[in-house]
Amino acid sequence: SISCEEATCSDTSESILEEEPQENQKKLLPLSVTPELNI
Repeated sequence: SISCEEATCSDTSESILEEEPQENQKKLLPLSVTPELNI
C-alpha cells in the first residue's frame, strides 16, 4: 500500500521509521537473552 501524496509521503516515511526500531529491538532481544542463558 504505497500511496505517495504530498502529506502521505511524510506520514508513510515516519511510520516506516517507527517500525524499523521495533524490528531492531526484536533482533536485540535474543542478544540480551542469550547472555543470561549462558550464565
